[in-house]
Amino acid sequence: MRWKKSLPRTREEVLVIAFDPSWAEPDASLLEDRRGELPEFPIEVLPPSLSNWLLRASRGAGVRTDHIAVPLLGVTSSLIGMARRIQATTAWLEPMTLWTCVVAQSGDRKTPGLKVLLRGLDRIEKENSPQYQEAHRAHQMRTQVAKEEMKRWRKACAEAANASPSRELPLLPIDAVDVGDFIQPALYVQDATIQRLAKLCEARPRGMMQIRDELSGLFASMLRQPGARALYLEAWNGGRYVVERVDGTRSLTVPNLLVGVIGGFQPDKLASAFAGDEDGMYARFLYGWPAPPCYCRLTDDVSEVEPEFQALLIKLIRLPDEDVNAEFAPRVIPLSCRARDKFEGYRKLVDELKRGLDGRERQWLVKCESQVLRLAATLTYLN
Repeated sequence: MRWKKSLPRTREEVLVIAFDPSWAEPDASLLEDRRGELPEFPIEVLPPSLSNWLLRASRGAGVRTDHIAVPLLGVTSSLIGMARRIQATTAWLEPMTLWTCVVAQSGDRKTPGLKVLLRGLDRIEKENSPQYQEAHRAHQMRTQVAKEEMKRWRKACAEAANASPSRELPLLPIDAVDVGDFIQPALYVQDATIQRLAKLCEARPRGMMQIRDELSGLFASMLRQPGARALYLEAWNGGRYVVERVDGTRSLTVPNLLVGVIGGFQPDKLASAFAGDEDGMYARFLYGWPAPPCYCRLTDDVSEVEPEFQALLIKLIRLPDEDVNAEFAPRVIPLSCRARDKFEGYRKLVDELKRGLDGRERQWLVKCESQVLRLAATLTYLN
């Protein structure tokens, strides 16, 4: 334990210190949890129906509203993802996806808050299971047709080449092209290789979600997977990305690599996950550190999955994102004149504040210009 004064080195110093009253107690500030005085989540920014659900859900789960509201922003923004892009200027567009993280000690009930959201997502995926199975069967049929067409085309090519005189080789029919592996649709993953994540982003071009109760596990897996950290750094932007396959086969190009990251960190593990050189990973997160929930009698005022909350998620999932040709086509949402003036005021504030900061504090603050665009757009759609 560190003390207020440096440790004595001689017997005389020990005798003096023994009668020094300032040595009576250790420095208690070193035992603090580093949280400090933080405000609660401002639920008034949410529409009344959603904030009402949030209050009931938090009482039912025995958590604070922050434990649900912080990951809620990550989940809802990621469900929209690239389907809507917020436009600050013609040259500055941002996808909706936010990375959110609840910081809490073990036992401070960050897991029950996250499970409130996971139950809603799981219910939707369960209800969509018959559609997924039908899509799998249709894929298997297309695969078999492609194999048969390929056999016929190869036979026709052989006949044309062996003919006397030889004939022009027939063109490869479109039905003979390999349709690839079936990618099981998913709204989120909890543990996936970077190759699997890239395939899911290819199948769901508006973006995916990585949800982990303990995000330290995700960062540990990044150390074991070559290229994983680089992929996640790019997955915040939503741009084009090429994933090299581990087995040495052809690379996979993802037109829109966008992955929302939602979960929790224990304070000590948070520090170790971002140890080392600053690469911008820390700045991509929005953090919430709720106080431990006080005792409050549990209620049954909310069901396991509230219908109104499930309906909200479904509306976001079903936001149109295709053009008349069924091609993925993100919509652009420009700032209004008033919103742009507000944003310029915020950018000016950031420019003033960053001059007195360095390291991770500066990196996080600078990233907040993009964060505030995504957050404002997410709150708009929640309303």
